[in-house]
Amino acid sequence: KRDASPGTWNYMCLAIAISLLMTLICATATNGAYKQHAAWIILFFCYQIFDFALTTLVAITVDDGMSVNPTCLVLIILLFISIIFTFKGYLISCVGNCHRYINGRNSSSVLVYITSNDNTVLLPLYDDAIVNGAAKEQPPPYVSA
Repeated sequence: KRDASPGTWNYMCLAIAISLLMTLICATATNGAYKQHAAWIILFFCYQIFDFALTTLVAITVDDGMSVNPTCLVLIILLFISIIFTFKGYLISCVGNCHRYINGRNSSSVLVYITSNDNTVLLPLYDDAIVNGAAKEQPPPYVSA
């Protein structure tokens, strides 16, 4: 006698495949953030947008089912759903900001500002500093006593 039906085995294989795919997507995004490759983060960002859209559809379905019976439980569920939406939106914003930061950091047109004691100093671009620094007089050689 078999415990699991063939349908259960198919669902288990599908769940394993989805879990492995999600692990791969998360590892790619983490590696992309670590090595500062903005393109590797896009797949995870797309997954988050898809997950947000799917959660929206589920929330609309739950909301339609609860609109018949407005009770305190319905308000608690709506509050819980709004907290989930806020958290997912925050995570999407974090990944988008990470992507923009890496894109900007890899671009040579980004200027870096250092602020201390209300004084702002504009740092030159690296190429300009190298060209102008080479034209300056070199220090005298070190002479031992």
